[in-house]
Amino acid sequence: YVFAEIFDPATERFEPLAGPNEVRASHAAHLVGGRVLLLGGERPDADGVTPIPLASVLGFDPTSGTFATLPELAAPRTWAASVALPSGAVLLHGGQRQVPEYTASAERYEPATGGHPIASLDGPRALHSATRLADGRVLVLGGEGLGGAYCSSALLYE
Repeated sequence: YVFAEIFDPATERFEPLAGPNEVRASHAAHLVGGRVLLLGGERPDADGVTPIPLASVLGFDPTSGTFATLPELAAPRTWAASVALPSGAVLLHGGQRQVPEYTASAERYEPATGGHPIASLDGPRALHSATRLADGRVLVLGGEGLGGAYCSSALLYE
C-alpha cells in the first residue's frame, strides 16, 4: 500500500511519499501552520477487518517531505466532523471512539499540547458535517445517531 501521495500538476501524476508504516483511513486532515495534520482515523485490527479508532496525530511537512508524530487526541476518534480554526487549533466533533458505537464527545486539538475535551454534542453522532461560519462560530449538521437514525438538530459552537 501507499501511505500518502503528492499530486504534481505539472506532470499530472501522483508520487508516493515515504511515510509511517501504518494504514490509516477515515481521519481528519487539515492544513495548519504550513503542515498537514492527520488526526485520528482508524486502522484494521489483526484480522484485517474490524476497524480500531486511533488517537494518534501525524504532521506532514511539505518542505522536507517528512511526517512527524505529534501529541495525541484526547480520545481515539474516527469519522469525526472537524474544522480548523485561524488560531491553528482543530475542533473535532462526534464520530466513533469504538466501533460500532457513535460518540457525542468533542475536543479541541492544539498541535503543541494535543487534544482537550470541550462541550459534547446533543447526542452521539457520526457522518455529519462541521463548518466554520463567517462570524467564527462552528455549525454542526446532519449525520446519524443511535441505531442509524438521522440527526435532525443543528448545533452552534461559539
